[in-house]
Amino acid sequence: MRLGPLALALALTTAAVSSASAGPDPAKLRAAADSFEAGAKAYKDGKFEEAAAHFEAADEAVPSSKALRFAIRARTEAKQPSRAATLAALAVDRYPDDAETKKLATETVEKFGSDLHRVEVSCASPCLLAAGTRIVHGEASTRWVVYLDPGTQNIGASFLGKIAAPEQAVEAVAGGSSEVRFVPPTGKPGGGGGGAPPVEPKGEGGEGGAGEGGADVGTGDEPAKDWRIHPAPFVVGVIATAALGGTTIWSGIDTLNNPGPDAVREGCRGQGEDCELYQEGQSKELRTNALIGATAGVAVVTVVLAIVTDWDGDDAPQETGRLSPLWVDVGSAMWPSVGTQDQRLTLGYRGRF
Repeated sequence: MRLGPLALALALTTAAVSSASAGPDPAKLRAAADSFEAGAKAYKDGKFEEAAAHFEAADEAVPSSKALRFAIRARTEAKQPSRAATLAALAVDRYPDDAETKKLATETVEKFGSDLHRVEVSCASPCLLAAGTRIVHGEASTRWVVYLDPGTQNIGASFLGKIAAPEQAVEAVAGGSSEVRFVPPTGKPGGGGGGAPPVEPKGEGGEGGAGEGGADVGTGDEPAKDWRIHPAPFVVGVIATAALGGTTIWSGIDTLNNPGPDAVREGCRGQGEDCELYQEGQSKELRTNALIGATAGVAVVTVVLAIVTDWDGDDAPQETGRLSPLWVDVGSAMWPSVGTQDQRLTLGYRGRF
């Protein structure tokens, strides 16, 4: 049974508000902690490749500069310079203001860069990459930097909706660099490619690539499934966000002014927290915090709807894919949601009786 646009928007809004009150995902936090602990043990035992896999799993569950630094060190100790340098490039892009992370990443690239081939990859929309037989660690993005060992190497990309572009061959040379671009197959008549499967680790490289130099790849024989939705849910999200935002502002002003901190201090002198005015202020503060959480949840959903909306009037989506995590801060709470890489939305409220 398909949901109408309004029903879909309301369902997504309810899910977002529930997430806002739930805080960090305990399952992901536990998975990250377990993976990091396993990585630390493997590293101590000298099992560096195993340790790197655990640290990368921890970073995938809950992105962390610390997990990424340990993954870089483990790949270096495992004598996998191309993978260490690729992680270093990701670290610099993700944490440009983290001095410790930037120092390690820069040193790693300087150490191995002259022996590797640097590839700048661009994608028409957020994609995940595979280099040869391995998945490149990281969240979906339109820009990647990948380091390859010298020789003929294949790079593939997969997009939302499990749509994959044909692999492209790169003639990697020590100290060299090149550019590669991927676009999802459109299925137009006369297109090349061949409708490659979603990018997963595999032994043999595919065919049909456009090579290096940033050229677009050919299109597949099968039409790509449209995954975008009607604009109506986005409009509903904008209206809901504006309404909740206005209510939140009113509630914050009302919290600060009625009865107000001065009135509370004067009226509750010597009575402690059982004072009626103090309890009234606390109740209004709780109401305002709840409205902040609800507004943040609806705002996140609206951003997502803007991303997946079909602004050109195409048919409703049949299938959706994975988006990269968007970290949303609300006051002191933080939880992962859906969005694009390296974006942060911060909503907060201060005021204490």
